[in-house]
Amino acid sequence: MTLQQLNVWTNEITNDTLTFNAAGTNELNIIELSINLKSGVGKFYGLLPLIPLGVTYASPGYINLTVGQPVTFTSNFNFPLGTIVVDCTGGGVIQVIATQIGHI
Repeated sequence: MTLQQLNVWTNEITNDTLTFNAAGTNELNIIELSINLKSGVGKFYGLLPLIPLGVTYASPGYINLTVGQPVTFTSNFNFPLGTIVVDCTGGGVIQVIATQIGHI
C-alpha cells in the first residue's frame, strides 16, 4: 500500500494561458484548483465536450472572471479534475493555487 501525498503549487500568471490536466492524460493529477483574477481581464473553460446537449453546447465556452471573485474547482480527492484552461492573454493577472495528489 502506498501513502498519498498532497502538494500545493502557487503562482501568478500575467498575459498568458495555462492548461491544467491536459485532455486525456491528467498528468498533473490536480485535484483542486483555485483561480482569482487580481487585475485586468481573464477567463477560463473546462474542456469537456457535451455532445448530447447539441451543437450549441457541445464545445466548451469561456467564462469571464471578475476581479476579486475567486473560483475553486474540487474533485472528490480520488480522481483528478478534468482539463481546465486559464487565460489572461487579454491583459490580466490571475493568482493560481493548485493541489496535486501523489504517492510517497
